[in-house]
Amino acid sequence: PGLPVILAALAPVAGDARTPATWPNRVAAALLPLLIVLMFRGCAPDAALVGVGLWALLSPGVRQWHYVAYSDVVALALAVVSLGALVRAEGRDRHWLAVAGLTAGVAYTVRNAALAVLVASVAALAWEWLRSDGRSWRNLVAWSAAAAVPLGALAAYNLATFGALQPYAMPPSARPWPVNLEDWVRAQLVDLHVPASWTAWVSPLAAACVLALLLAAGLRWWWRSRTDGRTHRLLTVLGCYVAAGGAMLVASRSRYEWADTIEPRHALQYSWALALLAVVAARSLGTRAQRALGGAAAVVLVLAAAQAVAIAREIRAGEPDAW
Repeated sequence: PGLPVILAALAPVAGDARTPATWPNRVAAALLPLLIVLMFRGCAPDAALVGVGLWALLSPGVRQWHYVAYSDVVALALAVVSLGALVRAEGRDRHWLAVAGLTAGVAYTVRNAALAVLVASVAALAWEWLRSDGRSWRNLVAWSAAAAVPLGALAAYNLATFGALQPYAMPPSARPWPVNLEDWVRAQLVDLHVPASWTAWVSPLAAACVLALLLAAGLRWWWRSRTDGRTHRLLTVLGCYVAAGGAMLVASRSRYEWADTIEPRHALQYSWALALLAVVAARSLGTRAQRALGGAAAVVLVLAAAQAVAIAREIRAGEPDAW
């Protein structure tokens, strides 16, 4: 119910409920590059963070869905703030931990995909607790107390309205999990600006192999980064976020029969995190390789910007949706 609450608050300003329906998504999309730069400053050069922000803003998912009165892009912006605050807290600043917990809870009230934010945050804080021999338990308490405010309000609403803490229900899925795994990998590649025609090779087996290789490489990188506090924290937070989000996507589509399959709309929540992790990983490469990758990324962004302008013109010239 988070988005309806936001729209209800905006309705008196606009004079009706329909006019501000797309405002939250459009504002969230416009702020996305700035939020990534501000929340993750110090994790990568500012120019690289600007590139990650533009990469996320111009992704196929955000390009399309920020024009629609859905909760996707709002939840994405809240996820950026929450996870960025968790990284900035550096295991000791409880003001940032409170921001991280509060925005994580609000994100979940806006869109259930933000469960990945909650899972990743708890996992990262629990790992930090274990590494500190139990000394940082107060960090988990501070985060939990802040998250409990919106989550408690959501629980009360669900109980009062539906008589259950979790009222989500759909018919059983007829789509097996290997196919859903393939769908997620393909959708994630497309949302990372890979042309759809280049993903024809993706099959359930290929998707499983790619994910296994990435997981093995990621775990190796994560384990070796323990001596670099900020990088290790970033890898823990964003790695858990992407892993939890992907796992929940596949599990949810395999459990419930959605109206559609996994597509870039569902993958847009994680593209920015993957792009940021790729930027951090690229620091280990030589200067020439970094410049080559940066040049290639710039070309992709220019092409994506041209597509975004074309979509904007098409929408401006068309009639509003009847609904």
